[in-house]
Amino acid sequence: MILAVSESQALWYLGRGSGLVSILLLTLVVALGIAQVQGAAGPSRQRFVITQLHRNAALFAVVFLGIHIATAILDGFAPIYWLDAVIPFQSPYRSLWLGLGTLAFDLLLTLVITSLLRLRIGFGTWRAIHWLAYACWPIALLHGLGTGSDGRVGLVQLVDLLCLAVVVAAIAWRLTRNWRQESSIRVASAVVTVVLVAGMSIWAYNGPMQRGWARKAGTPAELLSGGSGSGGTDIAAAAGLALPFSASVSGTLEQNTTTPGANATITLTGTITDGADGVFVITITGPVSARGGVTMRSSTVSLGPPEFPRQYTGTITELHGTQIEFEVSDAAGELINARAQLDVSADGATFTGTIDAAG
Repeated sequence: MILAVSESQALWYLGRGSGLVSILLLTLVVALGIAQVQGAAGPSRQRFVITQLHRNAALFAVVFLGIHIATAILDGFAPIYWLDAVIPFQSPYRSLWLGLGTLAFDLLLTLVITSLLRLRIGFGTWRAIHWLAYACWPIALLHGLGTGSDGRVGLVQLVDLLCLAVVVAAIAWRLTRNWRQESSIRVASAVVTVVLVAGMSIWAYNGPMQRGWARKAGTPAELLSGGSGSGGTDIAAAAGLALPFSASVSGTLEQNTTTPGANATITLTGTITDGADGVFVITITGPVSARGGVTMRSSTVSLGPPEFPRQYTGTITELHGTQIEFEVSDAAGELINARAQLDVSADGATFTGTIDAAG
């Protein structure tokens, strides 16, 4: 029996990918902006190129932020709504950290709009707003660290470190250029930069990069518990699955309709044995194909030890017949990537197979 055929599950990745691209573009905007200060960029032709790159990077950042916001809302996992995208600190989901992201978006949007209206509002007003809008970069970085579930993922950490290093390098280059001019101001600026970078690094290491951050960040209890009714269970302290593992799986399969073209849901409920002790539920939703399987349009995966069956939740990333690849994470952001190979019984009611999982 073929469970389903693969269809792109891009929304989850698009939201996170567009967020990472946005912070990279904002980093470029800030670094190029620092290079433009008081003609620091060099000859006029060089300044012109940097100015154009600066403006285009800001416009692209707005585009990718729009994608990031739209996918976060449409994803539907967290209670985030369109109004939350423009009015900061009102969402029930990680209010502070999500609000910082909204504030960064508002500042960047203000920067772009006032730049387009620069001749009408006057240079002085534009310059004041322009400098204020530069605050969107550190605010956006804090937003990504505070509200993201990927703070412990190596690639995300690398992007954050790269962004921080680029801006610090740009500031250092600007401060050391013509050092003797206004040296006291330059020294003070250097000290402030070092203190802020050190403070943010210490906070990030002891906060978002540690287990249990989701609860501290203000994630609603119903999302922390994953709907399992565990109430005040401390997810960070819950027993987990020792990674990596290779184990056997078995369970039951239900499909609510087999009518071609009808929207159907396949539910696989199984246990993990012989290498790990756990349970899982996988749902695949989509129209019934002519071959009797389901063309996947959406999916959910929950996985965990028997005492906490929804410790990890996520979605299917690849689906080829009865081979299922999925990615799940817990509330602290710990990821599990797994591949299950299933053998479905002739009557389509049960299955056996294997699962390989790694962090």
